[in-house]
Amino acid sequence: MRLSIFPVVALCGVMAGLTSMAGAQNAGPPSRSPVPPFTDAQYGYSLRVPPGWKPFTGQQPPQTTARLSVVTPTKSSLLVSVSKLPRRITRATDLALVGNTYVDPVIKAYFKLFDLVSIADQKDDWSDPGSMRLWQGTSATHSGLPGAVLLSLHAIRYGSDTMINIVYVSGANSVEEVRQVDAAMKSLAFVSAPQ
Repeated sequence: MRLSIFPVVALCGVMAGLTSMAGAQNAGPPSRSPVPPFTDAQYGYSLRVPPGWKPFTGQQPPQTTARLSVVTPTKSSLLVSVSKLPRRITRATDLALVGNTYVDPVIKAYFKLFDLVSIADQKDDWSDPGSMRLWQGTSATHSGLPGAVLLSLHAIRYGSDTMINIVYVSGANSVEEVRQVDAAMKSLAFVSAPQ
């Protein structure tokens, strides 16, 4: 569900809806011709971007290395970047510590870049046996008007000091696009050791 103009009291429910949607299977029809995944051999991961999403040159926060920038049919942005961490992350590393120390500064940098102000957010642990994955959905205002949303996934392969950031920023109201973003985030796979 995309945010448009909602009373502040409804925002937490909207974010809970985004979280449950993030966990749901993509209900859209299957693609007739699969889109080849974007593969980043330098950092050893791949993900599938929906067909019709076009590359563009966009700005990204300075503490990240831009890897992929696309614009969606609703003129929203999906940005993939990499952050180098000061230490390797293991299964024993505290998730909350990683979120507070490494993810929050990236989110704040994107909020500054897009001139957003957070209203409410929801955070989820999407970790799997091979990687720590932190998902966040945040409703926001832009120029004082409600309706913006920032969805992000931050994934770190265990034993690595590299965090992959997938960030979606939108002011549109498209349930289907959110499903596509969720599918793109869930498609993130570590395919080889970083070079």
